[in-house]
Amino acid sequence: MCHIYNELGIICDETGDYRLALAFYQKALEIQRKSSRSNHYSLSTVYNNIGEIQRELGDYFAALSCHQKTLSIKQKILSPHHLSLATTYNNLGLANQSLGEFATALEFYGKSLDIKRKVLSPTHIDLAITYNNMGELQREMGKYAAALKYFEKGLQIRLKTCSPYDSSLAITYNNIGLIHREQGDYNQAIVYFRKSLEIKQKTFTSNHPSLAISYINIGEIHQLLGEFSEAISSYEKALEIQEKAYSINHPDLAITYNNLGVVHQLLGNYPSGLSFYQKALKIRQKSLPSNHPALATSYNNIGHVSQLMGDNNAALEYYQKTKSVQEKCLGPNHPSLAVTFNNLGDIQRTLGNHKRALGLYEKSLEIKKKSLASNHPALSVTYNNIGVVYQTMQKHALALEHYKKALENQQKNFPLDHPEIALSYYNIGTAHQSIKQYSIALENYEKALKIHEKTLSANHPDLAHIYNSTATAYFHMGQYQKALEHEQRAVDISIQSLPPDHPHLQTFKLHLQRIQSELEVK
Repeated sequence: MCHIYNELGIICDETGDYRLALAFYQKALEIQRKSSRSNHYSLSTVYNNIGEIQRELGDYFAALSCHQKTLSIKQKILSPHHLSLATTYNNLGLANQSLGEFATALEFYGKSLDIKRKVLSPTHIDLAITYNNMGELQREMGKYAAALKYFEKGLQIRLKTCSPYDSSLAITYNNIGLIHREQGDYNQAIVYFRKSLEIKQKTFTSNHPSLAISYINIGEIHQLLGEFSEAISSYEKALEIQEKAYSINHPDLAITYNNLGVVHQLLGNYPSGLSFYQKALKIRQKSLPSNHPALATSYNNIGHVSQLMGDNNAALEYYQKTKSVQEKCLGPNHPSLAVTFNNLGDIQRTLGNHKRALGLYEKSLEIKKKSLASNHPALSVTYNNIGVVYQTMQKHALALEHYKKALENQQKNFPLDHPEIALSYYNIGTAHQSIKQYSIALENYEKALKIHEKTLSANHPDLAHIYNSTATAYFHMGQYQKALEHEQRAVDISIQSLPPDHPHLQTFKLHLQRIQSELEVK
């Protein structure tokens, strides 16, 4: 009976029904415990299977415990270089990686690889598995060049040994796509993600959780390219699959909620974005260790949307939580830490601490230059922010220099109607306005507005800022009627998209009153 329950568990595992698989494996374990010695090899097999399912279900501590029991049994009855030990070392690496214990994970993957190299041929598929896992770990650690090398080693083995629609090829294509995404090559990334999805659609059932991973990754590329409706569609496909396959506290659900939060935030739907982020955080707090990198992601995103909603105190609190987690679990030059320094700089700039903000932005730029490609899109964010600080400090030449660096970077990476390019045009416009070059400022505002009207909702807060700045330029040029029209549009948008007491709304209303007063005088 133990064998039958175990086989039923394997079948359910392969079809993505993880909860039923776990139930069958637990029945097999109950029978095996009654009929075998505590160090019987078959008992280690059942522990291994339960550990793998627990990891799929997001219960990483339980998974680690099962794999440790498996290792304890195997070490007593097998030689130190037995291939079965390599499998367990690999699974212990996966469990520790899921818990954010990267150094321990790397140690176990190394043990697994040492055994496999001694007993297997150089093109054996098991070597590809370990190369893939080591690549994924290096990716999470922010070491993208090393990760790509491991993934490509695994791909070469799989192409020689697997059928064209083997599910393991889908995993490898997906992982290579992730590296291209991290390196800012979005067009190449989506090619690999679609290769992966095509294989999965021919291999798995329509509700298999692995399909959800592909939909999420494709959605993220659409999001990065500013194609927000396509991004939401992909994320919703993923969520529909995950809600059927997983428990309500599975970490993968948190990923999808988080991504939906990001898109709604980008569209200016801040309350919806905050709601999705809070759902993600609630799941992660229940399912992950307190210093897991995913918790840092949730803290960061809640901080960001709080900042956009004008709550700088809440934003600062969550960014500091983010930094605390990242410094404990990531290296000092990890790209995620660069994002956090950038966000802390944003808050200090908003609070008027310009020198402190500049130092934080420069720290962010330093990390990015060490860990990312020289033309990575993430560099443009920091160039723009440094430009904003220099402009506030009345150093307009330095501000324009950094804004133009950002624009040059973006034009190499994005479609010409991408929202980030609009931001750079807007910033260049504000710099020219600061030195009273109003006609040049208006040219850049018009470029930014043209892009935003194509890509953003009609009441997006970013549009309000452009209308306000355009109104200011017209005001200084003495064209008060045009200034009035644009400032009224800024106020109307802000009433629709911001809380009544938001400082930006109050500022726009004051500008509107000033323009109206000037018109009355005229």
